[in-house]
Order: sequence, then structure tokens, then C-alpha cells
Amino acid sequence: MYTPLPINTAENIKTNINTAFGGFATDINSTLQNNILPLENKMNSLQNVVETLIKELNTVHTFNRKLVFKLLVLEGKFTQEQVDNMITMINSNDGASVELAKEILKNEGYEYIF
Repeated sequence: MYTPLPINTAENIKTNINTAFGGFATDINSTLQNNILPLENKMNSLQNVVETLIKELNTVHTFNRKLVFKLLVLEGKFTQEQVDNMITMINSNDGASVELAKEILKNEGYEYIF
């Protein structure tokens, strides 16, 4: 049968709160402590995997771009000198050069290179 807790004094209220929530808070604390470190390790591991995948994708993208440029030279769409200039423009730190190279390729129908 249910027996109500006495709550008529400040001390009883404090005791009742500690009784009701003290164990809960301790359980939450220990659960958090037990799960945060493994979760942090998993997140660091996941971040390393993502960074590796991004590097590999950039490598593949760069390789594919070089292949497309070689094909454009072989098909006679651009001369080797023009392709070399576009590659220099693309790898430039100057934003205007990069945009010009993109615009040249876009006008020729090769915007997919980027």
C-alpha cells in the first residue's frame, strides 16, 4: 500500500528530493562517464575516416580531370599549350584565373570537369 512521504518541513523536502533523485543523478553521471569516452573515440575515428575519404576523392577527382584534359588534346579540342595554360589557371591562387578557366571549359561544354 502507498504511504505518502511527509513534506511538511524543509528538511523533509530536501531528504525526499535526495531520496527520489539522488540515485537517479548518480546513475546518470556514471552512465555518461561510461559512454562519453567511447563515443568521443568513435567520433575521432569517424572523423579520421571522413578525412581519409575526402583526400582519396580529391585524388580521384584530380586524376579524372587530368584524363579529361588528355582526351581534349587527343580529340583536337584544345592544344597541349592551351590545356597547360588552363591547368595553371585552375591551380592558381587568383580567383579570376580560376573563373576564366571554368568559363572557357563551360563555353566548350566541358564544365563537368569541375
